[in-house]
Amino acid sequence: MEAERRAADVEERAWFEQVYRQNVDLLFRVGRRLLDSDENPDTLYDMVQEIFLLLWDRRETLKTHPNIGGWLMAALKFRILGERGRVTRRALRHAYSLDDDGTAPVSDRALSPEERAVFAGHVQAIRRLLKPDMAELFI
Repeated sequence: MEAERRAADVEERAWFEQVYRQNVDLLFRVGRRLLDSDENPDTLYDMVQEIFLLLWDRRETLKTHPNIGGWLMAALKFRILGERGRVTRRALRHAYSLDDDGTAPVSDRALSPEERAVFAGHVQAIRRLLKPDMAELFI
């Protein structure tokens, strides 16, 4: 029983190492193209490592995946879009965290129709400044 488990562990590690070697360079090349040049270079490294950790955690189901390279690319794409969305939401939260007089903003329900229209205009202006894939994330 113990010998079978060790053999399975060795097989899983060999599978993982093969998938890693075959895909890691491509993930970095694609990731560099998808990320802005002003992004922290460690960000991409962290993302790729997180994707391979996810692969290892899900190895039982992914070992039989028909296109593991495609799965890795999709995971990278969604990870980058998620990171961009977090950065955008964080920047907007900060930008709108205080009113002009330095007080905390009131909820949308407390805004008058005129104030809501002004806010909606700001949101639309911000969406026009974003790249198309970022604008989709920004609601």
